[in-house]
Amino acid sequence: MNNKNIKLHNGEISILKFLFALLILAFHLGGFYDKFNYGYIGVEFFFIVSGFFFCKNLLNKKVKDSEIPSTTYEYLKKNFLKFISYYLILYLLAIPISFLIDKFSVIDFVSAFFGLFSLPVPNIKLGIYGITWYINAMILIEFILYPLLLKFKDKIVYIVSPIVIFFSLSFLLINYGIIGDPWQSTTFCFKGIVRALMDINIGIFMYGILDKIKDIKLTEFSRFIITTLEITGYILVAYLSNKHTVVVEFAMLLIIILCLFVTLSEKDYLNEFSNNKFFYYLEKLSLPIYVFQFIFIRLIMYLNIKFTWNLNFTKSFILLVVVSILFGILVLKLFNFFSKHKEQVKEMFIKK
Repeated sequence: MNNKNIKLHNGEISILKFLFALLILAFHLGGFYDKFNYGYIGVEFFFIVSGFFFCKNLLNKKVKDSEIPSTTYEYLKKNFLKFISYYLILYLLAIPISFLIDKFSVIDFVSAFFGLFSLPVPNIKLGIYGITWYINAMILIEFILYPLLLKFKDKIVYIVSPIVIFFSLSFLLINYGIIGDPWQSTTFCFKGIVRALMDINIGIFMYGILDKIKDIKLTEFSRFIITTLEITGYILVAYLSNKHTVVVEFAMLLIIILCLFVTLSEKDYLNEFSNNKFFYYLEKLSLPIYVFQFIFIRLIMYLNIKFTWNLNFTKSFILLVVVSILFGILVLKLFNFFSKHKEQVKEMFIKK
């Protein structure tokens, strides 16, 4: 990434993606220790940020009405190809763990393959493979919204999105009481799809609001205040995620939204500090850390019991983070290698 592109990139979002990926790790590992029961709120952060930049990119895109269907298809194809390599690696790497630890049968492996793509299958057994629900939900909702945003633009941002946010949040709270548990069935889809619909529209509406106030100039004192509140808010989210009362879920969602208003406005002091290649690289690590986390969580917990390591949560988490980062670096290097030698790899399998 050259210096010009770094200036266009929000480095603060980069480091936050990495930190919220770690919060989700803490949530899934915490299931074995009764810790960070509300760490799943980190997924809300990712959905909202995705919705924001999704909207920002589309509203600045000039497309004729006749080109919308083909452009939408290309968008879906691009996203599918972006993640399919991760899905296949996850499926293959998880086979021995699923077979030995989770006692998968052949039928379980077949249903888990459909689970990779969040397809409804009777008696589905997910195991390690259920982690991809977030990516699937994001692709599906953005695919649905893509042509609508291109066609109707401001009507979606300022009218439809607030309505969708209100009714989807009401639906989740009235019927289920909490936002989490993405694989729980609703009348017409998995709960995670409704969650994605709500959060991505929050991001879209957030872009609309920030676009209206982008020219407001803040004093140095105002920037100091909002930066302090922003840092405090993110720390508070991490703190509340380790509490044991359902009330904190809605509070954390609200705090994330308020903090993201500051972060995405790029008017705080952290925006300048975070604008570097290191934070951008940490952002790239957040995807492999998320996708492959259950492989290492299940393996660490299995070895912890088998060899009586007696690891507490803190030691297990540190080990999980180190292993996840090292594996993430390996995956990125592997993808980078294939990207640089794409033509040579093609020639190994396809004769011209």
